[in-house]
Amino acid sequence: MARSNQSVQFDLIAMFDEIPNCVAVFNEEDRIVYANESFRNAYFVEGTGQSWSEMMRENFRHQRGPIIETDDIDAWLKSAESRRGTDPYRSFEIELHGGVWLWITETMFADGAMLLIGSDISKLKPGTRSLRLQRDSALRASFTDELTDVPNRRYIMLQLEEWRKAGEARKNRSEACLAVIDIDHFKPINDEYGHEIGDRILVHFCELFLDNIRLNDLFGRIGGEEFVLFMPHCNVDQARARLSEVAAKVRSARPVAEYPDLHYTFSAGLVAVSQDDGVEASLRRADDLLYDAKDAGRDHIAS
Repeated sequence: MARSNQSVQFDLIAMFDEIPNCVAVFNEEDRIVYANESFRNAYFVEGTGQSWSEMMRENFRHQRGPIIETDDIDAWLKSAESRRGTDPYRSFEIELHGGVWLWITETMFADGAMLLIGSDISKLKPGTRSLRLQRDSALRASFTDELTDVPNRRYIMLQLEEWRKAGEARKNRSEACLAVIDIDHFKPINDEYGHEIGDRILVHFCELFLDNIRLNDLFGRIGGEEFVLFMPHCNVDQARARLSEVAAKVRSARPVAEYPDLHYTFSAGLVAVSQDDGVEASLRRADDLLYDAKDAGRDHIAS
């Protein structure tokens, strides 16, 4: 008699706990829903439910698990989270405290879940590791907005083009949405309160967005007070609902303690995009709708 699906599932879980590879699954909120014994030992987690950022912050505090070379863990986490999950598949290497090196692969799925697999590569070409780490660090810096630590225009354009090419290669089109977003009346804020306060508004805006989007959404700054949000596996109604939720939180926020009456809003142009569309053409369509949103009085999402 054929075994039930439940029996096979339990066998797989038992097998994963026996292998030396680290295996973990994160949901669309970037919380652990499964971790095998090797992953739990390497990353010092006891079970499920913990978010990736909570796990990494705790490891940094105790100087255990993956080595994180930074003097500012908050900035490091914000930068890492802004790119985490935005590639359908990526691979990289990390060093654990104690000298173990892991080759990590992360695979994203349509529902926003991520599968992480880590393999021990400690014995492979140890002499070239520092050079690879320096290269990776320089590459990350070239893809990051210096002020806000979110992806910059270069990274966004690269990821959008990769998404388009992936659809061509698979002949499997998936729905997605793209929004061009602009902070309303940003110049008057700078003029009245100064550029230091304006910069704090930009940082607050990015932090709020990153806290309220899915793991596989891509958010970044393309210049000044203008941003892009790319939402794969999402239709216009869903995208509008998500943007509206963020808009309500931005509207009610008072991000500068010294000026409790200072608040701000944003406007957005939202379009459905296809992997048959050109990236620049999709951005122009969204940008045209952004101007419609501003003409409608701002604090508005036009689609």
